[in-house]
Amino acid sequence: MAFRIPEIMAESGAFLREVGTTNRTRGADYERAINERTALCCAFIHSNFQMTGFTERPAIEELTALGRKHSLPVFEDIGSGCLADLSGIGIAEPLACASLTAGVDLLAFSGDKLLGGPQAGIIAGRRNLVDRVRRHPLFRALRVDKAHHRRCGGNAGAYLRWRMGRNPHPADVAAVGGRDPHAC
Repeated sequence: MAFRIPEIMAESGAFLREVGTTNRTRGADYERAINERTALCCAFIHSNFQMTGFTERPAIEELTALGRKHSLPVFEDIGSGCLADLSGIGIAEPLACASLTAGVDLLAFSGDKLLGGPQAGIIAGRRNLVDRVRRHPLFRALRVDKAHHRRCGGNAGAYLRWRMGRNPHPADVAAVGGRDPHAC
């Protein structure tokens, strides 16, 4: 089932204030939209398409600086959730660590697409904000079961062993979709 962020936010009672235009959005557009009711600054990755030509969007570093200036947390959804730079093999996806290093307070990404795990959404970032998400009543209702935790943990472990230069265990290869993680 597909979903749209504006629909989810409307269901929650939050107001989404869109900024900029389809092809050009600047940091100043975000700043003009901030008012006394603003609670969060959001950025969403373009998923499954590219815009070319006369396009502009602020770098995440600019948005995190704006968030600090106005004492607002910055949330970013990077879509696929790339954990390693795969641009050398033609996969140009935003890196989770780059967003966190840039100062994003709360980050969402997929646990299944590029990581190769079970369908899952991963939330990372500042501990106090992640804890707030975990304390929300919907978290308990929609929590991940132990089998999903094991599969996500297995894939994360395989990834970490690959990053540390260790040879993968045969189960690790299966955990990353049958591909040798060293071939990435």
